[in-house]
Amino acid sequence: MPALDGLWGYLLVALVFFLLGRATRDREPRPTRTEMPRPASTPEPAPDIAAGLEAELQALIADGNLIQAVKRYRDATGTDLKTAKDAVFARQEERRRRGPA
Repeated sequence: MPALDGLWGYLLVALVFFLLGRATRDREPRPTRTEMPRPASTPEPAPDIAAGLEAELQALIADGNLIQAVKRYRDATGTDLKTAKDAVFARQEERRRRGPA
């Protein structure tokens, strides 16, 4: 006598999923990555950086050393990895739009 054959098996599985869905529906949702608060120790990014650092970043970007450019930006400004990466990639995109110099 197979207990879960045919329609009864599907109904049992559907009931289990229905009950699990109801049990988890009332829980407070977890924050997504974009909603998570930033640590208080992260300094604000420096809006304008020294001309020497800008020239160094442009040279690293021109050579294709994006990782080194991100590291150098982080060391100079004290920003987090995402902010430094976004800043370097924005400079790379700006360079692409301007064309080869």
